[in-house]
Amino acid sequence: MKTEIYQKIFRKENILLVVYVLIITVLLYPFIFLLNHHFGLYRAITKYDLTLLIKSIIFQYALTFKSLLQSFIGSVLIVCSLVFFSLRRKKVNIHGDARFANDKEVKKFTEAKNGIIIGIYKNKLLRFSGQQFVALGAPTRSGKGVGIVIPNLLEQEDSMVVMDIPKLEAFTITSKYRKEVLGQDIFLFSPFKKGTSKYNPLDYVDFTSGVADIQLNAIANIIYVNTGGDDYFVMQARELFVGLALLFHDLIEKGLLKAPYSISTLLECSTIINNEPFEEYYDNVKLQVVLPKGAILRIERYLNTSDNTRSSIKSSFEVPLALFGSDIIAENTSASDFNLNNLRKKKMTIYIGLTLEELLQAKSLINLFFSQLLTENTRQLPEQDPSLKHACVLLLDEFTSIGQIEILKKGCAFIAGYNLRMITIFQGISQLEESPPAGYGKEGAKSLLVNHACQIIYAPKEESDAEEYSKRLGYQDVIDNNVSRSSKDINKNFSEVKQRRALMLPQEIKELPFEEEIIFIENCKPIKCNKAFYFAVPQLLWKLKQVSPTLMQIEKPNKSDFDRAFQRGETKIKLKELVKNAF
Repeated sequence: MKTEIYQKIFRKENILLVVYVLIITVLLYPFIFLLNHHFGLYRAITKYDLTLLIKSIIFQYALTFKSLLQSFIGSVLIVCSLVFFSLRRKKVNIHGDARFANDKEVKKFTEAKNGIIIGIYKNKLLRFSGQQFVALGAPTRSGKGVGIVIPNLLEQEDSMVVMDIPKLEAFTITSKYRKEVLGQDIFLFSPFKKGTSKYNPLDYVDFTSGVADIQLNAIANIIYVNTGGDDYFVMQARELFVGLALLFHDLIEKGLLKAPYSISTLLECSTIINNEPFEEYYDNVKLQVVLPKGAILRIERYLNTSDNTRSSIKSSFEVPLALFGSDIIAENTSASDFNLNNLRKKKMTIYIGLTLEELLQAKSLINLFFSQLLTENTRQLPEQDPSLKHACVLLLDEFTSIGQIEILKKGCAFIAGYNLRMITIFQGISQLEESPPAGYGKEGAKSLLVNHACQIIYAPKEESDAEEYSKRLGYQDVIDNNVSRSSKDINKNFSEVKQRRALMLPQEIKELPFEEEIIFIENCKPIKCNKAFYFAVPQLLWKLKQVSPTLMQIEKPNKSDFDRAFQRGETKIKLKELVKNAF
C-alpha cells in the first residue's frame, strides 16, 4: 500500500507541478502581502515588486515577517490542494466498477412499511414494495421455507395462495395466525387427504354466456398435453373430453343423470352410464331429448371411427384422467369450497398441500388450478370493479414441478396490473429452461425472469447457475503492482497493471454461507444480506407468540421449543375449522 502511495506522489508530472506552483507562488508573494494589508491592486502593481520583498527581508521592515508567514501558509495550502486533487484524479475503470449496494442504497428497502419480505440487512427487514414479482433460486434444503415462505405468510395481510410442499409446513406454522389474527378464511386443498377443502375445475365453466366450448377446450389443453410427435390421438382425446363434458352437463341439468358434474364423472360415464354401455345409452338418449349440438358433433365423430382408432382415442382420453379414478380424488374434486374469483374481493388464504410423490401424480390438476386462478382473476382490472379491493400474493414453491403454465408464459408482463403478485421459487435456472411442457425453454425462461424485478439467489449447486450469477454481479478493476530492476540498474522500476476480476467468482457464490443471500433488483446495485429466518426476527416471532402459549412463555425459543409448539398444534387450525361451501 505504501509503495503505491509513493509511486503516485513521486510521479514526474507531480514533481514538475510542485516546482511550477512554488515558482508562481514566490512571484505572487508581493500581491498576497499587499492584499493582507488592504492596498489597492493597481498601486501594488506599480509600487511593489520582488525587489521590495528582498529589501523588506534584509532591512526587516515592520510587519514583513508576519505577512510573509501568512503568505507562506496560504501558498503551502494552494500547493497541497493542487497535489491532493492531482492524486484524486477520477479513476478510469477499464473492466467495470461492480460493487454491492451500500447502506444509503439499501435504505429504501429497510424503511419500506409493507411489501414482500426478501431478506434482512444489518438487523433490518428488507421489503420489496409495489406490484412487481419476486423470484427465488434456491436448491432443496437451503432455507427457502424458513427464510421466504413462512416470513411472508406471517407478514402479508392480503389474500395468499401457497404451494405448501412437501410437509404442510406452511399450513402447520401459519394457518392459525392468518385465521385468528388476520381474520382470513382458510382453505387447504390437499387432494389426497380426507376432510380438506374441495376444488372442482368444472365449476368455472360458464354455460350461460356461450363460452362453455372455449373454456372446456382450455381445460382439455392442460390435461391433454402435446408430446411433440404425432398428436392426432391427443387432439381427438381433447375433442372427446369436450363433447362428454357438454353432454353430461346437459343430462345432469335435465335430471337424466344423477351424479356430480366433475371430471371423475366424465371418466366413469364414458364407459358405463346408468348401468348401460355408453354407446347404447347415447343412441337411446338422443332419440328422447335434444342434446347440445357441440356434444353431438364431437361424440358422433368419435363413434364413427374404426374400432382400432376408437380404441386408441379412448385410451388417450382415459390415461391422463387416471388420477380422477381414485375415490379420494373424485370426492375432493366433486364440488368447490372456495371461489377463485373471491381472492381479490375478500381476504382468504388457500394452501395447496402435497407431498412430492403426490405432486408428480397430480401435476395436471395443480397446473389446472393455477391456470384457472390466473384466468379468472385477469378478466377485470381493479379500477373496473370496486369490489376488487384486495391484492393477492401467489407463493409458488417448486414452481417448475407443475409444468409450464401457458397463461403465465404469455401474460406474465400484464398480470401485476390485476393486483396479483408472484413469489416464484425454483431450484435452478436449468429447471426453468427445460423444454415445454416440463419447463419454459431458454427464451421462455428468460422472458419469465425479466418480468421478476426482484431476484433472490441462495448458494446454487449447479456450476452453470453460479457462472450466470457471477456474470450478473459484474466485474471490477484490481491493480497488480510490479517491481522490476535490470542487472545494470540499481534503481527499481514500478509499474501497475489493471486486471479484471468478478465481484464474486462462481466458486465464491457456490460457497456462500447458509445464512446469506444475494438480491438483484432493477435499477439498484446487488444487495448482499442475510436470509430473514422467521425464528430470528423479533417482529415475526411475536406474531407466532400471539397464537402459541408455549412460545409466549419463552423469550428466545430454541428449535426444540418450536417443535414442541408445532407438535401440539398450537399454530395451525384444525381441519374442521376450514371454511366449507364458500363457492
